[in-house]
Amino acid sequence: MKQSLAVLAVLAFLAAAVPAVQAHGGHDHVMGIVKAIDQQAGTVLVAGRYNKEVTVTINNDTKFLRGTAAAAASDLAVGMRVVIDADTVDGKQVAKEVKLGTMTKPPTAADTAAPKQ
Repeated sequence: MKQSLAVLAVLAFLAAAVPAVQAHGGHDHVMGIVKAIDQQAGTVLVAGRYNKEVTVTINNDTKFLRGTAAAAASDLAVGMRVVIDADTVDGKQVAKEVKLGTMTKPPTAADTAAPKQ
């Protein structure tokens, strides 16, 4: 229980940091709150500090974790805090690993609705 609280505290701290910073090993960290998920395009929109938004591509090679346990892409939800390790490929952020945190609030119908076109 204490370990889970410590992990959540670290994720909350990291989510408040700059959304895309250079990380160890040449990966970028994208940290913040999931604002939108586009399953057709395979992308996630993350809002970080100062509500700066970053779009990250999710593919079949992307690993998902909740703490140290494996998770699935289907566990990702709007309103969830995330820390994403990503590489820049052809000018786009491509997720290598997504660490799932907590929900900031339960998503509303407007949060999960498809964007109007």
